[in-house]
Amino acid sequence: MQLFENAARTGIGNCLEKASIGYSSLFSNPRLYNHSTVILCQCFTFDHIFILITGHELQDTQRICLGELSKMSVIVDCWMEDWYFPNLNSRFAFTNGLQNIPNLIQLRIRQRVMNQEFSVKSIPIFADPMYYPSNYDILCK
Repeated sequence: MQLFENAARTGIGNCLEKASIGYSSLFSNPRLYNHSTVILCQCFTFDHIFILITGHELQDTQRICLGELSKMSVIVDCWMEDWYFPNLNSRFAFTNGLQNIPNLIQLRIRQRVMNQEFSVKSIPIFADPMYYPSNYDILCK
């Protein structure tokens, strides 16, 4: 829990700490709450954790392939400070303002994430929004 609080206060952390902060914030967003599932996901072939926002209901530890998800599913990679729609046509995304231009490192991580299966990660207690209903309290300590 100390790692989470330090990462929230300083903005410095690894993918788990940064994804946990992002998860906590996104999960409690009322615009997403009724219409989307916000989950932490863990890659199988390399050590990386990110957030997935999707309209699908997913079970804890379920194996996921991006191709099985809807076009409007979003990956939020807090460690890479990146977000993208992995199943959306690039031209459509660009013309509708739904795409950002990744740097070379972000592009490499995107490719690695998109070319493999991953699993829903059990939520660490410090990322549970019920445990920390708002990051505001942590950031203002």
